[in-house]
Amino acid sequence: MGENREYEVSFEAQNITAFTLDEFIEKVKATTNGDAEISNIVAIVVTRTISNP
Repeated sequence: MGENREYEVSFEAQNITAFTLDEFIEKVKATTNGDAEISNIVAIVVTRTISNP
């Protein structure tokens, strides 16, 4: 467990807004054009009220 490892990494951030999981998946696919392997997705979900009840 004490061995040294090297990793080559790169990060790209995209702002994707969707109202449903299916819409989110379609937008992610469109963003990558199906050419990139996605190993991790980190999502920050923010909700807000847009009208008063």
